[in-house]
Amino acid sequence: MKKTIKELKEAYEEHKKYMKGYMRKWRSNNPQKAKEIIDRYNKKVCIELKKLREQARTLLGGKCANPYQFHKEDITDIRVLQIDHKNSDGALERKNKIVGWKLYKKILKNPEKYQLLCANCNCLKREKLGEKKGGFAYLHSGK
Repeated sequence: MKKTIKELKEAYEEHKKYMKGYMRKWRSNNPQKAKEIIDRYNKKVCIELKKLREQARTLLGGKCANPYQFHKEDITDIRVLQIDHKNSDGALERKNKIVGWKLYKKILKNPEKYQLLCANCNCLKREKLGEKKGGFAYLHSGK
């Protein structure tokens, strides 16, 4: 006898609830092992995220785009470089949860939509375009 989609969904939810309880119990009985697994996973994720970030930064030129000729020398210090959305649609991306991994992968696919700016140039851009809380595109989208 075949199960309906509703029955399959209910079975899935029941199994998910069971596994959640089972894993909670396992973690409380094996705290050291659980911590080791989590630490190993976090370390791997951190390394992969750093690689993606570096690839995105390299693809965007590795220096401030300097759109307002604010400074004469190239700024390449990663501590002050920020990823900027050329079309001022960063608020919309954050609203759609395009952050972290998703953002860096999107930059690698569509680098023409982004630029690297130093903190000073990014502040100037926000001021000139009227980008305030929520971003220019978000404020003028009627939402």
